[in-house]
Amino acid sequence: MSATTQGIAVFASAREAAAEYISDGTTSHARKARDRSVRRFHDTFGSVAGWAAAPLSRRLTAPADVRGVAVWLVLATATPVDPAYVAQSHAGWGYRLAGLSPDLSVTFTSAAARIGWNDVQSERQWALLAKLAAVAGRPAEALTRPYFDAACDALAEAVKAARGRVPNTVTTPLHGLRATLAAMGVLDEPGGKRVTGPSRPGHWQELQQQAPELAGTMRRYLAQLAISMRPSSVGLIDTTLRHLASYLTGCHPGITAASQIRRTHIEGFKAWLAARPGYRGRRGPAKTTIGMRLGHVRGFFDRITEWGYDDSPPGNPVFLGDIPIRDHPLPRFLGDADFAKLLAAARRQPSLLDRVCVEVLARTGIFSGGANQDAQHVLPDLPGQ
Repeated sequence: MSATTQGIAVFASAREAAAEYISDGTTSHARKARDRSVRRFHDTFGSVAGWAAAPLSRRLTAPADVRGVAVWLVLATATPVDPAYVAQSHAGWGYRLAGLSPDLSVTFTSAAARIGWNDVQSERQWALLAKLAAVAGRPAEALTRPYFDAACDALAEAVKAARGRVPNTVTTPLHGLRATLAAMGVLDEPGGKRVTGPSRPGHWQELQQQAPELAGTMRRYLAQLAISMRPSSVGLIDTTLRHLASYLTGCHPGITAASQIRRTHIEGFKAWLAARPGYRGRRGPAKTTIGMRLGHVRGFFDRITEWGYDDSPPGNPVFLGDIPIRDHPLPRFLGDADFAKLLAAARRQPSLLDRVCVEVLARTGIFSGGANQDAQHVLPDLPGQ
């Protein structure tokens, strides 16, 4: 018999879970293959407890079908798995959880699509959910806040120990997973990243003490955006507004409300943004980043004025001309000698279409990505091609 925890079957024994795994095969051949895999698992490890006690290297190098049986059994019986194995194994965690809990998979996918995640993002979140459930030793649908947070911390530490850092392939789906589980009602609060030290909530609390009216207006605005925008977009705007508030409280402590912000403050903020270090070793931020930040601030002032906030300035202090123009390098043109070579080579092409296309594009000066590829095909040995 199996027990049910919030809609997910958790088998009382590995024997029952293994029997379900075998019977879940869609064809007779699939069921026989699964039966062989289960037997190989028992021959290798004896039991789930024997598997959990085996050295990490032995479990990681087990055959793929044996690893798949192990994942199914630990998820089906809600057996805690050491985070080191979860961090390093490639055993189809999401696939196994979907086979074990198809109804939950459908519910999860629908919730993710409802709040704006695409199929790829949803699949990555689902696979991460399976891993967190294994670390916590809980059914995925019962992974409430305390268990979820503890599993996140443990898995992050294991990933960092194995790779030296926690990559975006983990942090990005984790951010989305919090939002999806909150939409499903599994987590009691929607979440940005839960971090310690100078965290986002802690930063807002500090700003609230220094400039309560300004911070209150910004947080009210963010709460409205969260209803209609994707969590990732709201997170970017959140960061921008905290940058602006930090600049004002640090450089203009007399500014305590959005209605007090004037053009001179925005000019100082632009210089402050440009002086900040850039990402990935850049000396300064890219023009696209500065443009994005200023666009967020301009949108903030536009909307709070349109929405009738009491704490809004008499006019938008951010102008369209403040947005930096992105550097678009001009296309390189051929010199006279190379141009003549191009036409001569084009006229030798057996295809009439190739000859006509290159001739027309060359004579009219039209620039096209496809035309550039055609030129490379016709004359691959030209300098700079």
